[in-house]
Amino acid sequence: MAILSVIVPVYNTEKFLERCLDSIVNQSLADIEIICVNDGSTDNSLVILEEYSKNHPQIKIINQTNAGMSSARNTGLENATSEYITFVDSDDYLDLNTYKECYDILMNYSIDLLCFGAEVISESAPIRDSDIEYYRLKYDGLIELNNSIRMNIDVCAWDKIYKKSIIDKYSINFPEGLWVEDIVFFWKYIAVSKSAYFLNKLFYKYIRRENSIMDNLFKGSDKSIDHLLCFNYVYDFLIKNNLFDQFKDIYLNIFKSCFYCAWNFSSKKIKPKILTMATNIVINQSLLEIYSGDSLISQLYNKQYRLIDGVNYCSFKDKIFSLTKSNNRKIIYFLGLKIKL
Repeated sequence: MAILSVIVPVYNTEKFLERCLDSIVNQSLADIEIICVNDGSTDNSLVILEEYSKNHPQIKIINQTNAGMSSARNTGLENATSEYITFVDSDDYLDLNTYKECYDILMNYSIDLLCFGAEVISESAPIRDSDIEYYRLKYDGLIELNNSIRMNIDVCAWDKIYKKSIIDKYSINFPEGLWVEDIVFFWKYIAVSKSAYFLNKLFYKYIRRENSIMDNLFKGSDKSIDHLLCFNYVYDFLIKNNLFDQFKDIYLNIFKSCFYCAWNFSSKKIKPKILTMATNIVINQSLLEIYSGDSLISQLYNKQYRLIDGVNYCSFKDKIFSLTKSNNRKIIYFLGLKIKL
């Protein structure tokens, strides 16, 4: 049995797939299984996979009807047999010594999670300074996890190695049909993890390319609302496993992160729906009772959307007549006119 299962979801990435596979099959750690889940590709991706599998017996190809990234990763998890699990997106690639150095750490330390560095590389999409900062490891070496540290780890699935025993025990997987699904997997896993090792080497090469899922999200998408849908999955997991009280001090921050990501990356037409969903979350999860002093929670509960920092959304009723403040100015809406004082 291999020590590490590498799960690679593949969908129409023929341009990048050989580079990705080369970086995995040529790893200095040979004791790995490579599970490539072909998610209904319509280009030559399957042909490439089959050619590689002829020369590399550690490659296992699983074909399925197109169902999205989450489904492909879940299929990989269901078929993984190793003690440890990791993920690689099929348009990205790795340094060839990545898994050997990780293996040495896993054999020398009793840890639940191993995090390594990622380099953000532009293929055709721009790289923001915030991207580089987000993926930067904020810690080094062996760390006992607490909530402050958990909040300072990126949520991506592919720059980490996980214990299969933890995934199986808590039935951790990805929510199917949603974008930003890594949010759910990360928070479920990190919530039940006690220790982590941070390896500050830029092993993973994360490619930012035009028209990728993340590129389309950053441009403004109806799918940005998935941030809030994913948040509901996190809440259900914490409640089911009696973990909510343990994470109460950072739960509000997780909600705010999901809310503002949903809002900032959304298309204009979906913004009212985001506000409605956020309000329903506040009501259904009784967040006003828990965080009574927080202005965002109070404003969402009372549907005072025009008062929310960074939102300032006015409904049709508000535009008939309302008074608010923005950037130290008073703003009056009267019969559809906006007057700044």
